[in-house]
Amino acid sequence: MEKTAWHSVAAAAGLVWALALAPAPAGMEKADGRMESHARDEFQDESLWTYKLIDGTAVVTSGPREGDIVVPATLGGCPVVSIGYLAFQGCTGLLSVTLPATLAEIEANAFQGCDALAEFRMPDGALHCTVRDGVLFSKDMKNLLLYPPGKAGAYAIPEGVETIAGFAFASDAVTSLAIPGTVASIGDFALCLGNVPTLVVPESVTSVGAGVFLWCSGLKTLYLPSSWESTTIFEDSGGAPGCTVIYYPTRAERRYAAWLETLGQTADTLPMDGDADLDDASNWEECVAGTDPFDPADRFEARIFVRDGKMVVEPAPAVSDRVYRVHGSPNWPGSVDTPPVWDDVTGESELSGGEWRFFRVGVDFAE
Repeated sequence: MEKTAWHSVAAAAGLVWALALAPAPAGMEKADGRMESHARDEFQDESLWTYKLIDGTAVVTSGPREGDIVVPATLGGCPVVSIGYLAFQGCTGLLSVTLPATLAEIEANAFQGCDALAEFRMPDGALHCTVRDGVLFSKDMKNLLLYPPGKAGAYAIPEGVETIAGFAFASDAVTSLAIPGTVASIGDFALCLGNVPTLVVPESVTSVGAGVFLWCSGLKTLYLPSSWESTTIFEDSGGAPGCTVIYYPTRAERRYAAWLETLGQTADTLPMDGDADLDDASNWEECVAGTDPFDPADRFEARIFVRDGKMVVEPAPAVSDRVYRVHGSPNWPGSVDTPPVWDDVTGESELSGGEWRFFRVGVDFAE
């Protein structure tokens, strides 16, 4: 029997000193978040935009300090690809910023202290990023890159976002933040929130950077998944001084508790990692499969066959709120040097005409 995890965990991580939206042009590699010294001296145009030219691209280092500003698409005859480190720091009069379609990078703290900046804007057809509700994301909407510091009120990060980039939030205007269960990674110092009293970190988050909660000065209660208790994720991030931390049961733990209740058992009499009937399937696996944890003869089995040109999975027992997935392997059980390879089998043609000689069926709770 296979116990599978169905949620997809992204490996993308927020950067410490720069929010990289695309590979930087040659010669723009960072050595601590600042441009390397091979840039030419700063230039200033007639509109008071200050910039550097690096290998045929322009990096904005400062510009107009108030109102609704539009960052030029070109400066000095070169495409603007980056907003530099601390470029608009302390520009308390900025209201909105329209970014060019050519933008590939915003360096750390570029808009730090812009307390009235409530909206980013971007033209259609931008190459590397996009804006939704005034917030800057990667083009594929998987990475939240930068939240405007002056955008006030409650904010819910859209479903599908997998990464909150480093330094993404630096705001006293946000009053609550909802993080969806699709987020897997939170970058360094990503949540500098001064007026959010309660924060729930979903159990999907498996990676957090340095100082994530250190600057949440208004945070009173922090809810973390119980799966973090046996790790050093929270401690390695620097913790959350002065905040009450509550570990909540994960979805698996809640489902297991409900199953125990139907059996008249408790976690003490039937622990998740135990094997009450000694059949090599843990009590948790029995819960997932829907089998009797006290009967070694009651085991999960499945038939796979083709009917009317379609692949059919016939599990036993068949439980209504479960999902079943077929995997195929050409070399099971493999060897020490060549472990078995398992691939998803999704249709009849793969089942009958694929390279697989061995099959297995995974079972898990439906979402």
